[in-house]
Amino acid sequence: MDFIFHYIKNPYIILTTELKSISIWNSLLAILLGSIAIGSMIGNINVIFILALFICLLTLMLLNAITIDFVAQLLSQKTNSIGLFKGLALSLLFILFLKPIQLLEIYLSSGIITLLYLCCIGYISHIQCKTIQVTYNIRGITANLLWIMPSLLSMGSIIAITILLSQLISPFI
Repeated sequence: MDFIFHYIKNPYIILTTELKSISIWNSLLAILLGSIAIGSMIGNINVIFILALFICLLTLMLLNAITIDFVAQLLSQKTNSIGLFKGLALSLLFILFLKPIQLLEIYLSSGIITLLYLCCIGYISHIQCKTIQVTYNIRGITANLLWIMPSLLSMGSIIAITILLSQLISPFI
């Protein structure tokens, strides 16, 4: 638990000095806390719902880590998908900061709330990019490109499936 508090206090120090010492239990705890935070923001704190969110976030983090590691291997980097998964999962701890922003919605204007949400999501994204950069010892721009690769591949797959289905269905219309 002490490791989690140190990570929340200053994730950049943990990323640069103790990235290899992250245990899988810390990562799973971070995913669980992220699931609880998302459930509380939705307003549904139910054990089954939190478990389903946990499984979805775990699957998403695994797929992201595997995809990023695959593309990094194409760029001649050594494989490190387990370390990458641990680091990316820890970044989900910062989802906890979205709940206080949600509680401030009745007191602040919508523009400021939107800015706070964007800053928090940008911070999480920056930590994830920094995790990729430190894990593979690469430049920042390469880490950013690796970070967006799962999203690009997902969008490309959706577009390809849509085109394929439209071609298959068009003779029947």
